[in-house]
Amino acid sequence: PWSSTGVEGVNRFLNRVWRMIVDDSGNLSDEVQDVGLNADQDYTLNFTIKKVQEDIENMSFNTAVSQMMIFVNEFTKAKIKPLEAMKKFVICLSPFAPHIAEELWRILGEKESIVFAEWAKYDANKTVKQAIEFVVQVSSKIRARIELPTGSSEDAVKAAALEDEQVQKYIDGKEIRKVIFVPNKLINFIV
Repeated sequence: PWSSTGVEGVNRFLNRVWRMIVDDSGNLSDEVQDVGLNADQDYTLNFTIKKVQEDIENMSFNTAVSQMMIFVNEFTKAKIKPLEAMKKFVICLSPFAPHIAEELWRILGEKESIVFAEWAKYDANKTVKQAIEFVVQVSSKIRARIELPTGSSEDAVKAAALEDEQVQKYIDGKEIRKVIFVPNKLINFIV
């Protein structure tokens, strides 16, 4: 059944998408430039394409929209927004918001309708984060966050965590009774 609840949220999201690409005068924003993507942007773009594609196939539309919101949050923060990323994002958005996607497609410089555009392709190797932020806890209280390669061993994470100044403050002079390690998430020193 139709319900108008939640329409404001959708409107806010689409306004954020619009402002990410279009300036106040209705032209392509100066922030959208034909430049390469950095590693974080590359991951976010490829993961978004993969997630939206899979979610459409599985009819999990809410999670597809959620991932698109994550994309918009990440790219809105960027001072320079790569043109390629914006085009691929608009292709992903088009099944959900075809009218605004068509407008954005034209503003991005495309002449032919977005309905004739090929679905965005993603690189499977770039859908996995190369580095993960590990949470370091001492007696179950967060004391630091360290970035290490995905899949780092317990010994590597432990060594890096023990070198951190914040962690040393809370461990110094105390005996470590137990170490709890959750791969790719956290390490907790019980003192």
